[in-house]
Amino acid sequence: MALPALQLHSVSHSFGAEQILNSVDLSVENGERIAIVGPSGQGKSTLLKIMAGLLVASRGRVEIEGADFHKLSHEQRQKLRCRMGMLFQKNALFDSLHVGENIAFPLREVTKQSEQEIETLVVKGLESVGILHAKDLYPDEMSGGMQKRLGIARAQALNPDFLFYDDPTAGLDPITSRKIIDLIIDLQEKKKATIVVVTNEMARAFQVGHRVWYVGDREVFDLGTPEQARETKNPKIRAFLRGEVSP
Repeated sequence: MALPALQLHSVSHSFGAEQILNSVDLSVENGERIAIVGPSGQGKSTLLKIMAGLLVASRGRVEIEGADFHKLSHEQRQKLRCRMGMLFQKNALFDSLHVGENIAFPLREVTKQSEQEIETLVVKGLESVGILHAKDLYPDEMSGGMQKRLGIARAQALNPDFLFYDDPTAGLDPITSRKIIDLIIDLQEKKKATIVVVTNEMARAFQVGHRVWYVGDREVFDLGTPEQARETKNPKIRAFLRGEVSP
């Protein structure tokens, strides 16, 4: 039986005296899409960063394909990080680099490919998200939706097996928001990557997730499929999913 792609074992985390997560036990299967929702300030992004290995949990452990991420050697962790892609909440693009250079950056940093090979991958990456025409523009010359597409292309640059998206549709209009999630799903289905998406939009969570997780009151609840999530018996979570309380 194949090991889960990612597992959380009794994961807890605090910032100073404030506990954010308490004893979380969950797993993600290979090729699965997980949507994480919940009220603001309850730990969604913290959970995502712990899963991506960017933040060390106060207690508990994170296993990637059965290996304890933070007990791996430096070389092993670096090798694993090359199999991960991350889209940060505000894209974290390099404003001083044009679009093509933004995608080329991780390729130059961690691979030994020639400039010609990198250029080919840059073009392929931009084509995959539909912004090849913007190759020589700078991020501040692009719309919010185009910046998101660039962020996705850069997260995909190393052809990762794991992708983590922190609120990829923040600040976008409903039509662009849906198109961005359609793009994420399309790319995931082609690669069969394992992805985790934090979102504050219920429609986008139900659109992208094979399963939906709710983060609140220091706990993480696996609500199951979008259909199962809509039928949750938990009154507080049900009210949140229906938009009866503020996200």
